[in-house]
Formats: sequence, structure tokens, C-alpha cells
Amino acid sequence: MKTFLKLRPRRRPVSLMMTALVDVFLIVLLFLLKTYANDQTVQSIPAGIRLPQAVGSTVVPKSLRLEVGKDVYALEGRGFTLNLNARGELSEGEEQKLVRLFVEVRQLQPDFNSLALMADGNTPFSKLQPLIKAAESVGLTQWSLVVAGRKP
Repeated sequence: MKTFLKLRPRRRPVSLMMTALVDVFLIVLLFLLKTYANDQTVQSIPAGIRLPQAVGSTVVPKSLRLEVGKDVYALEGRGFTLNLNARGELSEGEEQKLVRLFVEVRQLQPDFNSLALMADGNTPFSKLQPLIKAAESVGLTQWSLVVAGRKP
């Protein structure tokens, strides 16, 4: 005779109801096929709206390359240092030194008419402002910024 504590319900084997599973899968598949659009959508522009025209050029301007490191700079491979004050500004002597360096490099490569600043993502823009100002004083009014790496 078995006691109450020793009686255990019999376990039923686990089974999947395949019919219901196939039905749900078929519904999802039909929904995805119905919502997929393989033709291009054509949108018309309302009258009175003028979109800007893109202007491009295959001519790449020759640029002086200015690399900005943590404490060291390099202009066309010529390394130099600058002493910035707490506000990120150059002293008068440092600014003249930077302008002289730009003038020397410009004389060696007079057909370069823009400046490419290369810095990492952690470089504050306030560190680049004196460089841009000095470049503009020698006629390099076009500049581009190339960021290598990102802030963590």
C-alpha cells in the first residue's frame, strides 16, 4: 500500500503542437512578404518648393597638413610646440612664431591654398582656434578638420 507522500503525479512527455506553430509562422511570413516593397518609391515635390542644387568638384585643393597632438604640433612634417595659457590663447610671441612658420611653409609650397587640421577626438576646439587664426593671417582662409579616433 502506498502512502500519501509517496504518490507522485505521472509526468506527461513534452510535446510541441506543430500545427499551431506552423500557423503562427505562416502568418508572420505572409505579413513580412506583404509589407516588403521591392519597387522604388517616387515622391513628387509640391509646387512652389525649390530644393537646393548640389555642387561638386573633382578637384581636390592642395592643403597644408597641420597635425595636432597632445602637446606637439607638426606642420608639413616640421614639429613644433606652442605654449597656450589657461584659456587656450597664445601669447604675442608664440603667435608671431606660429605665423612665421606658416609663412616659411607657404613660401616653400605657394600653390597650397587651404589648411587641413588633423586631430584626435579628444582635442578641444579651443586648442585649434589659435592655429586657424594664424593660418588666416597668412591667407589660408579655407580649412578642413579631420578627426582621427573618437572620444571614449
